[in-house]
Order: sequence, then C-alpha cells, then structure tokens
Amino acid sequence: MSSLRVLYDHTISHTKVVISVLDKDKREHHVVVPVPKSYEAALAIAFDQLGEYIPNFKPGSLLMEGAYFEYGLKSITGTAVWAKLPPEFWNEIVKDGDQLRICVASPRIRTVMPAAGWSQSTFVDPNSGPIKRMARFVQLVHKPSKNRGYIRIGRTALVPEPKTYKIAKDIACSTFYQGRHMKAMELYVKLRDNWEEVRGGTSSQDWKYLMESSGAQDVEIAVWGTNKK
Repeated sequence: MSSLRVLYDHTISHTKVVISVLDKDKREHHVVVPVPKSYEAALAIAFDQLGEYIPNFKPGSLLMEGAYFEYGLKSITGTAVWAKLPPEFWNEIVKDGDQLRICVASPRIRTVMPAAGWSQSTFVDPNSGPIKRMARFVQLVHKPSKNRGYIRIGRTALVPEPKTYKIAKDIACSTFYQGRHMKAMELYVKLRDNWEEVRGGTSSQDWKYLMESSGAQDVEIAVWGTNKK
C-alpha cells in the first residue's frame, strides 16, 4: 500500500475530486484523486502530486505556510466562483466530482514583546551584548505524524532567540496558549531543510548547539501543544 492510500476513506468507493494549482506564471495544473478523508489529507496529497508547481514550496518541508483550499462552484448568475473552504466543514461540503484549488497566502508574522518581568538576559547570554538573532515561532494546528504528512499552521511570532529549551517552551505557552502550560508539548527546530524534534530535558549546551546548527539568519521553531489526555 502506497503512503498516499492512508489519506483516503476506503469505506467510500468511486468518488473523486480534482485538485488544481496556479504556478508562478498563473498556469493551471490538475490532478484527479479519490476524495481525501480530511482537509489535512487533501493538503498532503496536493503537495505530493502538485508540489513542483506550487509557488515557494520546497519538497521535504514539514510545513506549508498559508496553504488553504478554494472550492469551485457557480454563482446564481452562472459565473465561476472560487470560495475559501473552511477546514472544519470538509465532510459537509466536499463531494464526488468537486473541484478544489490549493492556494498559498503570505505568512502572518507578528512581533511579540517579552512578558512582564522578562529581560534581555532571559533570551540571551548577558555577556554576549545586544540581541543578535531572532527566533520565528510557528504554532502547529495538528500533532505531526507520518500519516498526516504536511501540517497546517496557526499563528506565527517573532521574538529574541531563547537561550534554553525551557525558555522556548515558556515563550510558546505565553504566545500561543495564553500562558497556560500544556499537558503535552512538542518543539521542532529547523536545521537547514529538515525539522528536528527537541526532546524535553535538553541541556543548555545541546540547545545552544541546535541554535548554532540551524544555518539561518533567524532560527525557526515549530510548536504543538494540547491539554487533552
């Protein structure tokens, strides 16, 4: 069984959708596939089958920022309309024969000020001088898994680079989860073109090595958290 087959609902047979994308030159490309079992599954299929045409997409990436689907239909005047498809209504809307178009919006980045009581020394070595690098935090909408494939993201934020794993978790809680500590939280650091999961208990020395190994002007950190058991 190929890896893509886990993304379909095998209880429903003989259904299909057309997924389209506009490349950087506004030329349209298509693929026809069985109806995927979820919005995220459809994104993974689109990236796998049409990734070479999606502007700014890098094969092998964990994330595709700002990716969403538009749903093709006709207006009451008979003209073609592409309407944004909310992920929550995938099962209620997408049916046999429908056409979807994958789109990529500009990423949303907001600069977050340090929480009350935090100082520059919270983020960097006080002996190293002014802040030299920022960290771009990305909130993951879903827990990463091999079967899910590519992952939708929520909010993003730009803060001074944290100097320890614990501080990175505190920043994530403060920025994305209203200061609450999650029962489960996973952090990923982008190293070159790959994402590396950072385990709890990572020492300050190992964290510093990860930051130095990121190879980017601003380090990227992806976060997933939940309070569910």
